Amino acid sequence: MTNNRGFTEVELLVSLMIFTIGVLGGVTLLGAGYRFQGQSRLETELTILAEMKIEELSAMASTNLPDTVALLPGGDLDSDAVGYWDTPSAGSRIFNRRWEVVTGPAGTRQITVRVQPLDPPAYGHADLSTTVLHE
Repeated sequence: MTNNRGFTEVELLVSLMIFTIGVLGGVTLLGAGYRFQGQSRLETELTILAEMKIEELSAMASTNLPDTVALLPGGDLDSDAVGYWDTPSAGSRIFNRRWEVVTGPAGTRQITVRVQPLDPPAYGHADLSTTVLHE
């Protein structure tokens, strides 16, 4: 005759341990997912702000207007040079955006833009470069 009274205490403890390990693993994955999502959002904001400045400077290069300070060779990616940096914001974050313009061959300009988060501070930056025709 079989005894159908339910689970023994050992079986119950083993099943609770397996359940606890599964829940802890899920919580760990959830936390990692939130971190990756935040880093991905930051990288997207950095890239968009760098692309916006590249497009702005490229548009200046395509006009027939006299050279402006934004397209004169100069700037520095590591320090704030007058006329070659700004502090845009995206979402709840403020960024430092610097660009450098270098004279290239045959009337071209090499433009490099670096964007770094300022407030709240975070790790990482984005560098984008392009070459535009500017005669």
